[in-house]
Amino acid sequence: MSLPPRFSDRYGPWALVAGTTTIAVSDTVTVFDNGDRGACATVVNSGRTQVRLSVTATTTTTIDIEPGDSAALCRLALETVDLICTGTTTCTAQWRVDDN
Repeated sequence: MSLPPRFSDRYGPWALVAGTTTIAVSDTVTVFDNGDRGACATVVNSGRTQVRLSVTATTTTTIDIEPGDSAALCRLALETVDLICTGTTTCTAQWRVDDN
């Protein structure tokens, strides 16, 4: 029996966290809350409605991601990463946060 791959083997040595999430309409999911480090958040909208990526460092920056598209936001002092379902049906997104 083989062991499952380590997180760093699967996603690379710079990956802090990664995953897939489903978000209810108008709901927010915090996928990273590890405060004050240089990092990038990358999101692929794998659903059928718009997802908003929101990153908080000194200020909050957002970007809307249409179905089938992807986006990334990097900050020197990244504190939190939120995914917000802004569309009219449940949202699905794949995401990862990497050291910058």
